[in-house]
Amino acid sequence: MNRQFIFEAEPFRADYEFDEFIDASDEYDEAFEFFDPEFGESWENIPPNAVPAGEKYLDTSKLKPNPLRFHGGVGNNLALRWNTVPHDAQEIDVVIHLHGYIGRPPNGDTLRELVALSGLDLSGRARPTLAVIPRGRRITADEVKQEQEKARKRGKDPRKVRSDRYTFPALLSGEGAGLESVLSYALDWFARNNLGRSGGQSLRISRLIFTAHSGGGAALNALLVRHASRRVCNPEEVQAFDAFYGEVGGVKSWVTARLAKDRARVAGSRDLSGRDLMDSFGGGLRVIYGAGTRPRSCEVDAVLPRPGEALRAWYRAERTQVKHLDIPSKFGGVLLRDRAADLGLRSECGARSKGPSATPSSRKFRLRRSRPR
Repeated sequence: MNRQFIFEAEPFRADYEFDEFIDASDEYDEAFEFFDPEFGESWENIPPNAVPAGEKYLDTSKLKPNPLRFHGGVGNNLALRWNTVPHDAQEIDVVIHLHGYIGRPPNGDTLRELVALSGLDLSGRARPTLAVIPRGRRITADEVKQEQEKARKRGKDPRKVRSDRYTFPALLSGEGAGLESVLSYALDWFARNNLGRSGGQSLRISRLIFTAHSGGGAALNALLVRHASRRVCNPEEVQAFDAFYGEVGGVKSWVTARLAKDRARVAGSRDLSGRDLMDSFGGGLRVIYGAGTRPRSCEVDAVLPRPGEALRAWYRAERTQVKHLDIPSKFGGVLLRDRAADLGLRSECGARSKGPSATPSSRKFRLRRSRPR
């Protein structure tokens, strides 16, 4: 079945068509759960004709085709979480979270633990938002042995082969088409089960946000490599939590292109202030790093606006002393409420470590207009 994978209209956006659509069916449990106290809402504060905040854990293994068929494991493998959404909503923000390594088996309990560590706190976020957390694929014992043997032959230490490694082959398949399938299924499930809509009446994506923690940074980079050729690999925002241990070429390419759009946008505006434009339409990259990810994080920081530049509040890499597993929970919710929020951190990337990072509240918002070419 074919359908349009649609994003909310904006000049630089495009509708996207993909070949494999996961049709919602009666094969999965249509009951859903509401946990409004956990998400910071009371029933009295929920607007009429709106879906209250909640979450749902799903097992996609019985779907044909299964959007997470390459990930294996047992039990629930996909978590959805949302804030208050009007029943008549036509578009919604979507957050996809890429979790890190974890020394637990690929099952439903592990997914719940990963959700708890994700930092996807939507309380206080004004825009209707759906968060999507797929459980990755864990490396098998046989694969660990094979990699250890390869390491020995190359004269490397086999003890460095990680047996707790999780990857995301389903999302990366088809050069990002797999991610389209997962998001399409999530949107259609939400529209059908929470909004009472039938097939073909799903939601459009308004803003797309990627968040990654720890080892999830590898999948983040691999998806962003495709930002110019596949719309679903070109998010408006990225949050990276101690995630840059390896290659960051895709991240740098994506953020360079996104910055060019934002600079052109604010330079050409006459009706709105730069802050208003960025809050409504702009992008953002927030990198929170520890000692182990500092080199690659600073490599990314080198292509970001410098402290004092207008867009620095939305694009910056900053050092934290927070424990590795606690970083998303500490900062994720704050950034989902305001991606330019001042986290009280500093950049320690070379000469940029002088003084606090720029924030909208700590300096005047100054814009430089580009000279015509």
